[in-house]
Amino acid sequence: MNYGHLTGLAIVALTPIVSFIAVSYRSEMKQDATYAFSPGMGCLMLWFGIVIFTVPLLPGASGDISKPTFLMMFAPCWGGAVAMAGYFFRYRVVIDQNSLTITSFRRRVIPFQSIVDWDVVGEPRAPELITYLSNGERIRFSGMLIGFADLVLMIDSHMPARSADRPASSMKLKDREARAASKRRAQILIYGGVVLIAFAALLRWWIG
Repeated sequence: MNYGHLTGLAIVALTPIVSFIAVSYRSEMKQDATYAFSPGMGCLMLWFGIVIFTVPLLPGASGDISKPTFLMMFAPCWGGAVAMAGYFFRYRVVIDQNSLTITSFRRRVIPFQSIVDWDVVGEPRAPELITYLSNGERIRFSGMLIGFADLVLMIDSHMPARSADRPASSMKLKDREARAASKRRAQILIYGGVVLIAFAALLRWWIG
């Protein structure tokens, strides 16, 4: 059976899917205090998934391996890309007066009363918001969310006490100490590696 025609069909099928997603995205983002990933991220992962799915179906791509077997060999790749696309499309953070709701493959509601502190790490390259809950749990929010800076301010403004009026929590201080220690270890490894490379180069020059 010739699977080559499926490549064009899969790419054509992507157009109405992306159009539907874009319309749904604009409709949901009209809600107040709704934060989500750019739909372009989901579309990109979906495109990757379709391309990876169709490559094994191209004439001659599988060689001596049967096309169904070759397709299944690529299943973790295209399946993972499609799953990531679904996650990017579905992920939402919605804030109301008393709680924030996180929706992805499951829905979770977190009352602001249970948030004891927050911190933004990884700036400026890969910012991430960490919220600390009263039960010791940490909830992370990607800096790639549209309106990330506003999300940080919204969470802080809805907490029982503003960040300027409360001391840092023990969990927050512990995490900061751990990140500082990890950074020092990474610096030691980098500097040590540079010294070893320089020593090896000098030794080779001396012997040679």
